[in-house]
Amino acid sequence: MWLRLTDLPVDVGLWTGEQAAILAVTFVLGTLMLGIVPFGQPQVVSQFMVSTDATQLQAARRTALLWVLLVLGAMLVCGWAARSLLPFATTLQDVFPGLLQQSLPEWLAAAAMAILLVCAFSALDGLLLVMAAAVSVDLKAERVHLSLDWPKPAVVLAGALLAAVALTVPEPSFERLLLSWTLLGSAFGPLLLVRLTGKRVRPGSTMGSMWAGFALTLLLHLLPDAPGDFLERALPFVAALGIALTGGERRRDPDRADRSQQGASPVPGPTAETGVDK
Repeated sequence: MWLRLTDLPVDVGLWTGEQAAILAVTFVLGTLMLGIVPFGQPQVVSQFMVSTDATQLQAARRTALLWVLLVLGAMLVCGWAARSLLPFATTLQDVFPGLLQQSLPEWLAAAAMAILLVCAFSALDGLLLVMAAAVSVDLKAERVHLSLDWPKPAVVLAGALLAAVALTVPEPSFERLLLSWTLLGSAFGPLLLVRLTGKRVRPGSTMGSMWAGFALTLLLHLLPDAPGDFLERALPFVAALGIALTGGERRRDPDRADRSQQGASPVPGPTAETGVDK
C-alpha cells in the first residue's frame, strides 16, 4: 500500500514537496482536534459524570484515550488504503463500503455494513438520553410533577425530527457528520474546560463563547479546506476558549449563582462578638 501511495501525484495530500513539513504539522494538529472536541459532546461527557469512584474514572480516562488513538489510526489506514485501492474520485462516504467490497466476499461485506449501521444507530441513543435528561432538568424547577413526564414525548419528537432530516437533507456525507461533531465541540467544549478549572463564566461570556465557536466553525467550513481542516477545527475552539477564560472568575463554589451566595450560611449559635444567638 505504501509503495502505491508513493506513485500517486503530490496533490492528493501526501506529505511530499517543498511544504511537506507545514502540511504535516497542520494535518496532525487538525486530526488531534478530533480528540479534543469530545469535551463538547454531552453524550460523551455524561459517561464520565456518572462515574461512581476514582478507580472507575481512571479506567474511563484510559479507555477514552486508547479508543481515540485506535479510531484515528484506523481512519488513517482506511484513508491510505482507499487512495491505493479505490478510484481517486471515490467520495468519503463510499470509502468503507468500497474497501469491504474489494477485500471481503459479498455476503460478508453485507454483514459488515449491517453491523456498521447498527453501530451508527446505537450512537443515537446517547444523544436521545442526554436530550431527555436536559428536558427533565430544565422543567424540574417550575414543574416538578412534570419533570419525569416531559422527556418521554420529547424523545419521540426528537426521533421523528431526526428521521425527517435524514429523509429530506440531500446527499448526507461524512463531512457533515464531522461538521456536526466539530460544531458541538467548539460551542460547548471550551466552557466545560473553564468550568473544570473552578471558574464561573459570566452569562454574557457564556453566550459569546458558544456563538463564537459555532459561527466560526460554520464560516470556516464554507471556505476552502486546509490540511486536516486545521482552521475549521482549531481556530473556533481556541477563540471560544479565550472568550470563556476572559469572562470567567474564580470562586470557591463555581456552581453558585452570584457573589451574594458565596459566603457560608449562618449557623445557629452565639456569635463571637455578642454572645447572642443569630
